[in-house]
Amino acid sequence: TCRTMNDNSQENEPRSEQAQSAAAAIIEAAPLGIVITRRDEGTIMLCNDLAGQLLGRSAGELIGQHIHDFFVEPGQRVTLRGRLADNSSIVHQELPMRRHDGHEFTAMLHLSVMEFAGTVAVQIILEDVSQQKSKESELEASYQLLQSLIDGMPEFIALKDANGRYLFVNKVFEEWYGVSRAQAIGTTMYDYLESDEADIYRGEEDQASNEHAAIHREVEAAWLDGKTRNTIMIRFPVFDDGGNVIARGSSGRDVTQLRRTEAAAAAQEQLRQAQKMEAVGQLTGGIAHDFNNLLAAIMGNLELLQDHVEGDSGAAKFTARALSAAKRGAALTHRLLAFSRRQDLRPVAVDINQLVAGMDDLLARTLGAEVEITLTGEPGLWPCEIDPGQMENAILNLSINARDAMPEGGQLRIVTSNVELSAAEAAEIENMKPGGYVRLAISDTGVGMDQVQVEQAFDPFFTTKDVGKGSGLGLSMVYGFAKQSGGLARILSKPGKGTTIEVFLPRTKSPVVQGPIGTAKPTNHRAGAGEVILVVEDNKEVRALTTTFLRSCGYRVHEAQNAGVALIQIRQKQWIDLMLTDILMPGGMDGTKLVRQARLERADLKFLYMSGYAKTSPSLQDPREDDVPVLMKPFALAELGAKIRALLAVD
Repeated sequence: TCRTMNDNSQENEPRSEQAQSAAAAIIEAAPLGIVITRRDEGTIMLCNDLAGQLLGRSAGELIGQHIHDFFVEPGQRVTLRGRLADNSSIVHQELPMRRHDGHEFTAMLHLSVMEFAGTVAVQIILEDVSQQKSKESELEASYQLLQSLIDGMPEFIALKDANGRYLFVNKVFEEWYGVSRAQAIGTTMYDYLESDEADIYRGEEDQASNEHAAIHREVEAAWLDGKTRNTIMIRFPVFDDGGNVIARGSSGRDVTQLRRTEAAAAAQEQLRQAQKMEAVGQLTGGIAHDFNNLLAAIMGNLELLQDHVEGDSGAAKFTARALSAAKRGAALTHRLLAFSRRQDLRPVAVDINQLVAGMDDLLARTLGAEVEITLTGEPGLWPCEIDPGQMENAILNLSINARDAMPEGGQLRIVTSNVELSAAEAAEIENMKPGGYVRLAISDTGVGMDQVQVEQAFDPFFTTKDVGKGSGLGLSMVYGFAKQSGGLARILSKPGKGTTIEVFLPRTKSPVVQGPIGTAKPTNHRAGAGEVILVVEDNKEVRALTTTFLRSCGYRVHEAQNAGVALIQIRQKQWIDLMLTDILMPGGMDGTKLVRQARLERADLKFLYMSGYAKTSPSLQDPREDDVPVLMKPFALAELGAKIRALLAVD
């Protein structure tokens, strides 16, 4: 019998020839090559035929030879002896061996210390693993080739198990996520993404698994390598032969440069469109200006005519109809001016809560019953100095956009609040100035926008609507109004989660204007007391109408067809009390320059502008910088009389 050195038997009987024969029979019947050697010198004491076949000799020929003579690396004998120092250990060693004929093969040795024939021996179980190693090498080479192929692809590629743990990633994945392949294996997307973003991805993967189809989506995101990329993401399930999902694959292609190229082309198209629209705007603004001069003469003369046809019902009816048509023409010119952005803002201190509350019925009628409107105004809201008409237009535009984003209906929330922005907070909102602002937020439960759309939404002519269903000017006009008012507008939106557009407007300490905004018409505008008025107007019809009306009001009137003539009269006629001047005039000096020069001549002179539109050209000074009121053409004669009476009444 054979016993290991750890046998606890108290007896150490010499082995009989019969027992050794029995051991040899057992070893011979083993399915693997077995060799028993002396521990100290490696002399082969016993082996089976399978071991002989592996080593290229018969079992009998191997008896007495040294096992280490078959090692390709002679130093392995010392190494193995050291590893067998602990008699209880079993050593597994893979090493190259050489058969008697010189052929080398890779062997796996399992060695253990035992007692055999009264001496300390080593039992070696011997396997030829050359074919297995060759297959492993081929498999490793194939894997390396596949890895090189996938690493060379421009997309990031990843494979995850059913629990979302990464099984495989390529080089691009390592670069984008800033981790090594070894670090990535076994982790999940939650280790690299914000939870809400990861939830979106996981939902897409579940959808892909349920529908057995790939999911495509384009996102713009900042990756862990610090770069922001436009990425086309593809997520797809991996199935076994039974159709069960065993893994999930994903890939992402960087299309940033492609999108930039497309954006550059779109920018060129937008520039071309903007130039065309600017040319159209200048044309319509010029037409509106000239048309307003005509309407001013027509409306004014019709008003004067009304005084002469009193008692003649037929003539009065015809005059009223003509005046009504002229007023409709004036409304048309105002729309043309709004289109060409030549309207002048008329800011006053406004309580936005009151303004929004006053639009409740209008919004309900405009948006329809499918949209539920909620108004939430913060008590004690600060006033803002804004143009209330433009503010109403902005709210209406934003509400209509929200309705269009909810084709099946939804909720619209309008919320106002006071916010005090620190320097750091203001810098985060497009470098606004720190201080107090009123925040108007209009939110919907519509389809939302992705980051690319959010960044372009304020650009002129950008629209998500179908061709012919939106000009793309609504949001840009809101943004321009907010900027012109000293504030800012911004968009917060995510696909499928609705949109919130915030408008920040600086607070003012001026008292809120109560009641309707505008100048009430006096019951008697013919209240002149002989004051001298200089009318400066290049259009002779408007000039004749204006002088006739003012004289009928009891004023003494002088006329000038341009700024040069007006300055001569100012220098000669020191008794002039007020100068009424058009803004846009020929001759190299417009109305704003005339006012500045006239003030040098007469510091006590009062002024009133009249104009077909306020912003006549980029070279003109803003009339408000002179602190001079502006009367927009065409105006009612009563309004002109009230303006002049109010200015002359001020000491």
